[in-house]
This record gives sequence, C-alpha cells and structure tokens, in this order.
Amino acid sequence: MKEIPVQRLQVGGQEMVRDRGSRYWWGDGIIINRNSRVGGGFWTNMPPSQLADLRQVTADHPAIFLFCYFEVSEEKMHVWAIPDEVTIQSLATVPENQSGVKTVYIDLRTQRFSQAEDSPDLTPYYREVPMTEGEKESLAAAIKQDTAAKELDATDTDDYEDDDSSDDEIEHLYTQETVDFVLELSNRTTDGDWHKSKQDVYWRVLKDPTKALVERLRSDPISNLDSGVAATKRNVSVLKKNDYGRGGYYDHYWAAFFDPEQDTKTRSCQLFFRMLAAERQFRYGFAFGNDCDQYIANLHSAIAANRVAVQEYLLGAPEGTVVGLNTSDDQERIDAAVFAGLIAQSSEALGDDAVSPTAPISIIQRFPLEELPERAHSLNEQIGGFFRWVWPFFDAARTGVWSSHQQTEPGAGDPEDELLDEDAPRTLQELSDLSALSIERLQEIEDALLTKQQIVLTGPPGTSKTYIAQLFARYFAADRETNSQGKHTMLFMHANWAYEDFFEGIKPFTDEGVLKFEPRLGCFLEWIESLAEYRPTGRHVLVLDEINRCDTAAVLGELLQLLEYRGRAVRLLSGRKFRFPSNVYIIGTMNSADRSIGRMDLALRRRFLWLDLVPDYDILHTWLSRTGNNPSRFTAQALRQCNRLLEERGIAPEQQVGHALFMVQTFGSETQASEDKPLIAQALKRIVRFSVLPYIKELCVMQFGRVDQPLVQQIERVLLECLNDTATPTDSSDAEPESSE
Repeated sequence: MKEIPVQRLQVGGQEMVRDRGSRYWWGDGIIINRNSRVGGGFWTNMPPSQLADLRQVTADHPAIFLFCYFEVSEEKMHVWAIPDEVTIQSLATVPENQSGVKTVYIDLRTQRFSQAEDSPDLTPYYREVPMTEGEKESLAAAIKQDTAAKELDATDTDDYEDDDSSDDEIEHLYTQETVDFVLELSNRTTDGDWHKSKQDVYWRVLKDPTKALVERLRSDPISNLDSGVAATKRNVSVLKKNDYGRGGYYDHYWAAFFDPEQDTKTRSCQLFFRMLAAERQFRYGFAFGNDCDQYIANLHSAIAANRVAVQEYLLGAPEGTVVGLNTSDDQERIDAAVFAGLIAQSSEALGDDAVSPTAPISIIQRFPLEELPERAHSLNEQIGGFFRWVWPFFDAARTGVWSSHQQTEPGAGDPEDELLDEDAPRTLQELSDLSALSIERLQEIEDALLTKQQIVLTGPPGTSKTYIAQLFARYFAADRETNSQGKHTMLFMHANWAYEDFFEGIKPFTDEGVLKFEPRLGCFLEWIESLAEYRPTGRHVLVLDEINRCDTAAVLGELLQLLEYRGRAVRLLSGRKFRFPSNVYIIGTMNSADRSIGRMDLALRRRFLWLDLVPDYDILHTWLSRTGNNPSRFTAQALRQCNRLLEERGIAPEQQVGHALFMVQTFGSETQASEDKPLIAQALKRIVRFSVLPYIKELCVMQFGRVDQPLVQQIERVLLECLNDTATPTDSSDAEPESSE
C-alpha cells in the first residue's frame, strides 16, 4: 500500500526515487513514508537504531515524514506530512517498550503523538483524502499479498522485497470504532437487521481484534502456565443468542481460558476479559461460570487451609485489584486488601462470619471502556501480567490446592449459546460466495441430503470435496427459524479403523500398572451422546472424510442397516439397544482417483446418494477474479489445457487435476470458514512442483506403468507460463524438489 501515496505525489511530475526501505528521494529532499491500516489512527513500531539513522539522514538533507493511515471501511486516507525537526523532536520523547522499540501513534481525535511527552498539535500537517476506485482495489490487493508474503519461508521472499521499515502493519487492535460498537450493543439486543448490516464492522473492530488478543495471551502467558489450558478452544464468545432464530443479541462481548476438563468455558473457572456496554467498562481477571459448585468449593477449601499465605498474597495484589463475592455485574466490589482482612477474620473455614462458603469469588482489574483505544497497544501485557498474578486462584479452583509459585463475571449466559456457530453461512448465496460453487450446484447437494439424509461427494484431488463438505455442514446445521443450532464434526476414515474405534468395543487400559479391559464407546457413539446438549430441533451433520480408505462396511457395522431404517432400534454387539437419531445427516467424501474405490460394498453404495465434483474452470475463474487473488496472472484456461493434455493420453475427467489446488486459502476450522490468500508466484510454483507434478507422475505409472516425462514437462510449462521468468521444468522424475527451508 506504500505505492498509493507515492503515486499521488508523483502526479505533479516530480519522480520519487526509492533510496532504501521507506525512504525516497524527491528533488533535493527526502520523503520518509510509513503506512498503517489498523488501530484507529496512524501507528508504527520504530527501533531506536532506526531513529538514530533517520536523525543522521535528516541532518544532511531536508526531509518530510509522510505518515498515512488507511481507514479501509470509510475508503479514505488520513495523511500527515510533518517536517523532520518536529517529528524527530517528538519521537525522542516516546518511551520504549520491553523490547526496546518505540511505538509511534497519532491519535485522530487529538491530532498528537499520543506517547510523546510534549507533542505539538499536528492539525497543520494533516489532510483527509478520499481514495479513488483504483486505489481501493490496489489497497485490497495489497492487503492480501502482504499477508501471504509474510507467511512465506525466508528463502521464498526474493520475489517480494522485505521492507526494513516494517511498513503496512497488519496487527489487529481495538479502536474508537470498537468502543462505539460495543456501547451501541445495549440498544441493539433485538435488532437483527442492525447486526446483519454491521457484520463486517463486527468482524473488523471487535471479533478479529479479540481473537488476535486471545492468541497473544495463549502464547504468553497461558502456554507458559499450563499447556492444557492453552489448548482449550472456543475461547471467544458470540453476540447472537441461541434462541430459535428470534434474533436476540447480547450487550457484552468476552473471551476466556478455562479448565480443559470441561468442554465449554461457561461451566468452568475462567481467566477472562470482557467488554460491558451497560457498565461502560473493560474487565479482566478470574471468575466462575455457571454450575461451578465444585470449582467454588475447591477454591474455598484451598483458601481455608492456607489463610495466612493467601492473605499475604492478596496484600501484594497489583494496584486497582478488586474482589467480587456474588454473581451480579453491578455488585459493590471490595479492595483486595479488604478481602485479605475478611479471610483473617474467619475462624475455622473461609466464610464462617465474613464470606459465604459458596460465594463465587471473582478477582478483577477494570478501566473505563473509553480508554480501550489508548491501551490497545499494551493490552496483552496488562492482561497477561494480571493473569500471571491471579493464576494461583484459578489453579486452586481446579485442584483444591493453594500454590502461590450466578451470572458469572464473564456473563456466561445460556450454556447453549456456547454451541452457536454465529458465523456459519445461512443462505445458499452466502455459501456460494464462500465456496465459489454455483447456487444451482449447492441446491442439488441440499436436495440430495434432504432426500436421502446421507450423500457422498466424489471427485479427483483438488475439487474441494472436504472443504465443501465441511462448509456445507456448517450451513446445514446453522440455527434458523425452522430449526435451532445443530452440531457438525468430521472424522477421517483411515485404513486402521475398526468397528471398535467407530461404534464400541472392549478396550485395554492400565489401573495402577495392571492391564485391564472394559467396554468403551467409539467416536461415533460418543458424538451421538454429545448431541444431548442440543435442542431436539437441531440438525446435526457428520462428515466422513475419505470414506473409502477403510473397510467401510465393517467399520460402520449396524449403522449400515440404520441408514436404511432410521428410527428403528437395533441391538449392538454389546447387547444394548441403539436408535439412530432421525435428525443426523451424513456427508461422505471419496477420491475418485483412488484405486481402493473397487472395494466399496454394493449395499453401502445403495444407501448413499452420490454426487460427482469434477474440475470446474468456472469456479476457478470466479476465484481468480476476486480482488487481489491473482497477482501471478494464472488463468483457468491453463488448467483446462493441462487436463486436455491428460485427456489426450486417455486419462478420464475423474482422475484429472482439480481446480481447488490453485485456490489458496487459510486453514479454517469447524466453526470458521477459510479465507482467500493471493496466488503469488512462489505459491504457484510450489503447487505445480510439489502437488500437481507428483500426482501426474503417479497417474502415469498407474496408466502406463512408467512416468511420461515429456508430458510432465509440457504440463509444467503450461501451468507456469504466466510467470514468464525462471520457471524451468524439472528434468528427471527423481530430481530433488526445491528446498522450502
């Protein structure tokens, strides 16, 4: 995005010549250009060595610091052109953080360097500039390419220069927009139209920054405190209530780490942070969820057995620490030192006269929500530091042992809300936008699933079978007016699977060193039992990936009969009866190029509807046409030509190269869709040389008994022709692949 202000300046006819990093010669002077697009104003990180270098440069030549903040949602730039003497003098007073780096931040509201001790008013140097349509497209493309380039290995950065200026920061931070959005939540608890219209804003100013903060806290300190707690999932809350599609929404937003023994944060002790609209506060610390009687009892027991040690620990609490003794958000909280005194008053056990032995103790820090933007850059350090201090209370609630080495405080709400997949696509149009598959094709899949309740998606590698199955499962299980939220999960059917792994069987375990055997549920029955957490109106989807990899008929066992006769009870091998729920749907996937297809049981084939997914050039063209997705200028026609060469050699469409291999995306999850990444030159080379060509060689061996090297080389030339550079065909079938180190 640094090219946008550069091009603007060159419109006047004076060319800018890049010196190094973010420095440009412009006539007899120097322009130092830095850009950002998050944080509610301009910001960047600057090591002291870089500032010293800039001092030396500006001592010899007149210079202007050109700071640009791209406000993407408003499609405009905020630009400051500040003389060198003003900038250098102000930045000299900005404090360094723990890493020795200065964080430079210009606040849009105050028009000052927020961290500087004596910043001048920057209004005389400021302009607000609307972006042109071309600049908006360039910015969108630059964001995608910048993200992808930063993920490449060090040896792959030769095509994209690494700017030493740390230009184009991509960190997600809370801004004034976050505060405004959260405060508005209290007025929008039943306004579904508002929430739908603000979905992009919600992701940008609240959800993405919250997820980023959670991941930083997960890395440090949570991972260093307990790897199990760090491994917990679904740490971030949702705004939408699970209320049969009636459109209710919460007026607060929160995230928490919790005991890994629990499946959900709402039934555990928690290390949390939370934004409350009604109280206009940001809170973080330790608290309890719903139904936490055992955790509460553990903590009280640990404190009662170690009153003196706990009292001394509380007297050393960080300044501002307060303690709550009930479940109300608006309760009066007491200072940590006062709570320490209450502990000392107890004679035998905590709470005889001072504190109820069932009190859900919460220990928190708080500050006005309006201060969130200015605290955003150091928020992970503030919260992480307090999490370290409050950890002994969290650990004692889990174990009942002290070691210093309601509606809950985080607002747990209905535990079922934890199960809501609020970001799932809810219309075929949304599903089409995410998958690039046509609405007609998606309607065909939905009709088949509603008709038979079990389908199999088949196709060669790279036709998005697994991706579409997972995404469709999220869509199909999402809450609507006609049904509540359901559950969806995926199982990979590998060759070592047996009936005992899938259904149930006798499993070995050790008890005090003695080998014993007992009946254990397989993963399928465990999943079926977990559906009891959901309302009966939910639709549940089980994705069986690579369904032909195992001895499918033997693994599925009684399910083979139940797929045909839903609702009928059958007796399992263990003797107990089982009834397959009528609201469970199955989506299988199968690689049509796999030689194990012939093993598929005919009775099993009859129980599924089969839908073919073949290489689709329209889907690839649609994806490549999205803004910023195709900097390498790859075309769907190149893939069509590749498959035409295979067809000329007698290779059928169900074994040809799939379109999805070239649709680069981030890794999604069961509750979050993947996102597009640009198909940059390095990524295209990797896909062709390490995915396509090995597959072509394997096809040749299967079809002809040997590798057709001329065909391999011809396909490589066709697929890499768009690069027009050093793409050299590999010369032999046993050539070493390029190192990715």
